[in-house]
Amino acid sequence: MEEENQSAAAIVRDLSRPTLQDVQGVPTLIIQDGQKFTQFPELLPRPKRTKAKLTAMDVGGFVDYVREYKLPRTRLFATTVGQALSITGKIDYHEAGEGDEAPSHCEHNITCPLTYSDEWGRWTGASNRHMSQKEFGEFLEENLPDIIEPQSDALLAAALNFSSSRKVEFRSSQRLSDGLTQFTYSESDNNAQQAALPTEIVVAIPVFVNGTKYDLKARLKHSIRDANLKIWYEIVRPDKVVELALKAVLADIAMKTGITPIRASVALA
Repeated sequence: MEEENQSAAAIVRDLSRPTLQDVQGVPTLIIQDGQKFTQFPELLPRPKRTKAKLTAMDVGGFVDYVREYKLPRTRLFATTVGQALSITGKIDYHEAGEGDEAPSHCEHNITCPLTYSDEWGRWTGASNRHMSQKEFGEFLEENLPDIIEPQSDALLAAALNFSSSRKVEFRSSQRLSDGLTQFTYSESDNNAQQAALPTEIVVAIPVFVNGTKYDLKARLKHSIRDANLKIWYEIVRPDKVVELALKAVLADIAMKTGITPIRASVALA
């Protein structure tokens, strides 16, 4: 009886003793009769598959990487989350069809955030911000190179006039036939003077860093209360300009990589 117990104990020990086996070419430690196992791919002379999560600094770097490592099953995804835009390349994505070879691990990824340009941030960031005549004049001066309509000389004169630090009292405004808005104001000597601003301006700025420039319209608004003038502008449909710029980026990526990006939200596995 004692010998039988010892034999049974030996069998249990043998079953629970860790063993190192080769599982699909990967060293694998198996314990408890195969119920638990740990693989050690780092023991291989080289990895069985690529595991990487990269972030490209710009679209050019993204395109170069995809062209270098793309496979027949590589897929690109354009993702929009709120105002954030990005392009993700899954180098080892799933293959179409059925069978053991169709799925893949999706562990080789590269992402390229589409960063908005400084110019886009300045103009969209100040949209609908009510400014004094001095603040608005200074804003025009600082961003005058972006403005393509109306002509810069006339707009610069208006900007210099409005950015003056002198104290003035605004009396009235009038829409002129040439599309300008004429403001009547007086200084300490009480002599009435006039200055004009356009009702609409057009700027040419890139949506994304180092990207193509697009025309962006802005309608000028104003109010006069207690002799104080407030001026602001409203960007006309900036979402349409972003969509136009995004389509151009995706078309450029498709042409250079040979892979058309899919508009879909995707997570990095």
